[in-house]
Amino acid sequence: ILILTATASLATGLTVVGHFTSTTTTLKRQQFSYTRPDEVALRHTNAINPRLTPWTYRNTSFSSLPLTGENPGAWALVRDNSAKGITAGSGSQQTTYDPTRTEAALTASTTFALRRYDLAGRALYDLDFSKLNPQTPTRDQTGQIT
Repeated sequence: ILILTATASLATGLTVVGHFTSTTTTLKRQQFSYTRPDEVALRHTNAINPRLTPWTYRNTSFSSLPLTGENPGAWALVRDNSAKGITAGSGSQQTTYDPTRTEAALTASTTFALRRYDLAGRALYDLDFSKLNPQTPTRDQTGQIT
């Protein structure tokens, strides 16, 4: 009977240890599970603000890799697409860089962010500066804090 009791205890101990190991393995498997490409694409889409566009002097020129940071694995400075005063003209004529108007637009309430690109050159996520510090004051077109 003593041998059976020891065996039963040993069997119970193995069961508990086996269960613990199994649970640990399950947790590790969940932490490092393979994510389906459509889930990754959805996460990336939600992390990128479509109103933020790569920063260039010419608002319509987004293909300049050194300026926009669209190189694989790089960072880019992006700004709110609705910022006024960066370029002169309208429509397809919006290519003139006006330093005076740009300075006024930059001192006003303009949202900037850092955009991270993956090794394939696709945008992964934005780090929005205004959301990093909720106490950031906003400024009007004259540069006064509102």
